[in-house]
Amino acid sequence: LYRKGLEGIQGLRCLSIPDDVVWNASYFPIFIDDAFGMSRDALYQLLQSLGVYTRRYFYPLISSMPMYRGLPSACPEHLTNATVAANQVLCLPIYPSLQLNDVHRIVTAIQSAANIHAGQGSNHG
Repeated sequence: LYRKGLEGIQGLRCLSIPDDVVWNASYFPIFIDDAFGMSRDALYQLLQSLGVYTRRYFYPLISSMPMYRGLPSACPEHLTNATVAANQVLCLPIYPSLQLNDVHRIVTAIQSAANIHAGQGSNHG
C-alpha cells in the first residue's frame, strides 16, 4: 500500500529491492530529496504532529560525532552513500498489527505535504 500510494510523488522514492533479495519487511524506508519541497526532517516533524512516528535511520552518522569527525575516514566525500542515507531516509511505520486505515492515513498525509509544497513552488515561478 505504501508503494502504490507514494509512487509518482516528486522527490520521494521507495527503496528498490532486487529480485534476488529476500526482504524481511521489518522497515519501510523512503528517501526524501530536495525535489519533494520540504526536507526529510520537516516531513518527520509534520508526521509526528499527526501522531505518526517515523525514524530517521542512519542519523546522525557516527562519523559526524565529535570523537570521529577529525578522522580521515570520516570525511563526507568518502561516505557519499552514507551521507545521502543520513540526510534522506525516513522509515515509515510497518509492523504486523498496523491497520490498513493507518497506512492510508500516513500515505494521505505524505501526499498532502507533497501537494502543498508543490503548489507553493509553482506560485513562485
